[in-house]
Amino acid sequence: MERNKKIIIGVSIALGVIALGLGAYVAWRNRAVVADIITDISGGVIRPLESKQERLRVISSREVSGYWMVTATSAPALMYADGEGNILRVDEAGDELVYERSIPNIATVRPSFDGSRVFVESKGAGGSIFRLFDAIERLPGVTLEGISEVTWAPTGTEAAYFVTVGDSMRLRIQTADLIGLSDSAKFTEVLGVPLNDFTIDWPQKDVLYMAQRPSAEYVSDLWRVDMKTKNVKKFLSDRGLMVQWAPFGTRALKFTTAENGAHKLALINDQGVELAAVKFITLPNKCVITAPMQMYCAIPRDQAAFARLTLPDDYLKRGAYTQDGIYQIDIANNGIRAIYEGDDMAIDATNLTVLEDKIIFINRYDRKLYSLDLQ
Repeated sequence: MERNKKIIIGVSIALGVIALGLGAYVAWRNRAVVADIITDISGGVIRPLESKQERLRVISSREVSGYWMVTATSAPALMYADGEGNILRVDEAGDELVYERSIPNIATVRPSFDGSRVFVESKGAGGSIFRLFDAIERLPGVTLEGISEVTWAPTGTEAAYFVTVGDSMRLRIQTADLIGLSDSAKFTEVLGVPLNDFTIDWPQKDVLYMAQRPSAEYVSDLWRVDMKTKNVKKFLSDRGLMVQWAPFGTRALKFTTAENGAHKLALINDQGVELAAVKFITLPNKCVITAPMQMYCAIPRDQAAFARLTLPDDYLKRGAYTQDGIYQIDIANNGIRAIYEGDDMAIDATNLTVLEDKIIFINRYDRKLYSLDLQ
C-alpha cells in the first residue's frame, strides 16, 4: 500500500495567478469581510455568533475528482477518487491507495447513504459511463451499459436510473448490484420520458426529482415524481434554476437568476415553499444544510463582482473563480459566524460536508481536499 506524507499547508498566492489563466478570477483584489457588508441574513438585525479559532489544512496529496464518507464500518472513513481514477482513503497518517486502476475523465462520485458503494461517473465520447465500486471490499462492480443518469435511494441498496429504450428514456428502480446484469433482472419501471438531459435526485423515501441542466439563458424545470402513484408534476421552473437538497431531505437551497440578471438564493421546504430568501449570493453547491434552518456556506467575499457574473453558467463552466469566506448561517435567529476569512490562501470551496467538528470541501484552485475545524 502506498502512503503519502501529509501535506503541510503551503498554498501560495501563485494559485491566484493560475486561476487568471483559466478564467475570470473574482474577488482577490477586493476582499471584503462578508459579515461586515451584508445588511441581514433573512430579515432583521444581524446577530454575530461566537467567533472560534480557525484551522485550515490540505488533507489530500492528489487532485480530487470527488469524495465521500464511508459510515458503514465501525471506524468511518473518508475516501476520494483522484484525477487519474484511483481510489484513496484519507487518515491521520496521510493517503492510502486502496484501488489502483485508471478510470479516465471522472466527473462525479455518487455514494450510497452509508458510503459502502459508490457510482463513479466518467465522461466518454458517447456521454457518461457509470461504474459501481464497493468501498468495503475495495472491489469494482459492473460497468453500467446504456445508463445516462443514476442516483441512490436515501436509504438501502436501491438506485434509480435512466436507460434509453428506442426514442425515449425509461426511469427505473432496481437493486444497484443487479443493474445491467441481465435483461431478466427484476426492476420497477416508473415512467418513460422523451429524450432529454435530465439529472435525478432521490432525497425523500417515495419522492424523486428530475431536473434539466441549469442556465441563466433559459427557463429550466424541476419535476416531482411520486414513486407510489407514479404521478409526475412540475415542481419548480425558473432561469438558472439550481436546487440542492439537505441530507435529511426536507429542506433545499434554490438558486435562480431573473431575466435582468438579478440572482436569488432561498431556503425551501419539500413542497417548494420559500421559507427564507437570504441576502447574500452564493450557489447551492457551495453550501450544506445541517438543520432545518441552519447551514454552512462558502460565500464569495466580493459580492458585487460575483453578482455581475452570468450565473450559474460562468461558475459551472469554470469561467470564474471566487475568493470565499466560510460561514455558519442561522436563518431562524438571523445569525452569522465567520469560520474562515483568511487571506493567506486562495479558497474557492465547493462540495461541502460537515464531519463531526470539521467542514470538508474541495478547493477549485488546486482541486485538493481541505479540512476546516469548526472549533
